[in-house]
Amino acid sequence: MEAIRRLLLKGPGSSGGICKELDISQPVFSRLINKVGPNLLVTGQSSKTRYALKREVPCLGDQIEIYQISPKGEAKTFGRLYAVHPNGFYFKSALENGFYEDLPYFLNDLRPSGFLGRNIPRLHPELGLPEDITAWSGNTVLGYIGQHGSDLIGNLIVGDPAFKLYTRRFKKLSHDVTQKNRATEYEKMALDVLSLGDPGSSAGGEQAKFLTTVGPSTRQTIVKFSAPVKESIGRRRGDLLVCEHIAHKVLHKAGKKAANSEIIEGKTRLFLEVERFDRIPLRGRLAVISLSSLSYEFCDGEQKWPTATQSLLNQKRIPRSIHNDVRFLHLFGKLTANSDMHLGNLSFFLDGLSIKEIAPVYDMLPMLYAPVNEQLVPREFVPPSPVPADADIWPGCWKAACAFWKQAATHQLISASFRKIAATNLKSVKELKELVEMLPPPWNL
Repeated sequence: MEAIRRLLLKGPGSSGGICKELDISQPVFSRLINKVGPNLLVTGQSSKTRYALKREVPCLGDQIEIYQISPKGEAKTFGRLYAVHPNGFYFKSALENGFYEDLPYFLNDLRPSGFLGRNIPRLHPELGLPEDITAWSGNTVLGYIGQHGSDLIGNLIVGDPAFKLYTRRFKKLSHDVTQKNRATEYEKMALDVLSLGDPGSSAGGEQAKFLTTVGPSTRQTIVKFSAPVKESIGRRRGDLLVCEHIAHKVLHKAGKKAANSEIIEGKTRLFLEVERFDRIPLRGRLAVISLSSLSYEFCDGEQKWPTATQSLLNQKRIPRSIHNDVRFLHLFGKLTANSDMHLGNLSFFLDGLSIKEIAPVYDMLPMLYAPVNEQLVPREFVPPSPVPADADIWPGCWKAACAFWKQAATHQLISASFRKIAATNLKSVKELKELVEMLPPPWNL
């Protein structure tokens, strides 16, 4: 019995594998396995049966309920997560069952990240969390979100303590600001979050931001903000926020999904208010997953948008229409100087655990011109050249990119220096027109 326990402490195993490792017969195994104790986890049936030893997650135990909030705001059980030795998990649900060496991929986006995530260890010293959130283990993540994760990205709530917090917070619907007083309140909220205010959600990204609910409709939003615009760095950050808003509008006009946003001028800063696409007033939520989480589970960690979705297409996890939309968005980003299109900046809506459709694009802005170490660095933008393989998307992307740079070159909330940059880039992109027209017609196999 102790030999079996020692073996299972190294990880899950099958009866055949355990018998071979310990050089025992199946009848002996059957007799001993029943004496292992209450922390034995048995999964599967007949030849697919596997055995594991459960372990404790601090404050949550060895089995953790996962709840799902529907678009109508109704809660239901999504599945159950078992923590198993040495550091893995077993997920059981009506959708799928399986072992994972770390957090299941569909929970990976709940890891705290970015500007807001970095505040968490200092806001919750009682949890003894590591300062470096990128080094958190699955156990550490669960310890935090299982107690404080009532408003994470997507529609999942992990653990009973977090669900109790969710019910307490939503017994009475409220809003943080009204439509009319946003400019004034956002100035105060920016100072609060810079002074380690409540990070609220696991919304990622390095841009300074906070979360709020706008009344009376209870729209839930992410609000990005610049440093004071009288400073050169603040001015550039403000320029980029306006550019992000322009990109949303241009993509909408091109028939692509992009976040709904609004620029709000404060007394000292510029604010970009972006509606959360994973929330539906009053209490509804939508399931989302990042391309990053999908790639590391299904695509060997591929780091480029189109190649990752090509892999998903080859596996029949997405239709070609989604892949083509991603190709369009990626090319648009390259034509608008977005040098930071990492996999966390593209998400999809889920139906259960199946990819349903692409989510509105976000963080689409000319990051080539972002300050580096609080310095403005001169940059040269060289747009990509048209290639026949992308003949089906180049004309539409080129037109949208021209519209983007034209609006950026004339927008009154953008500084004169950046309007000049935008005008130069508009000229560079326009010069591609003849090459775009030379592309052969798309060939549909």
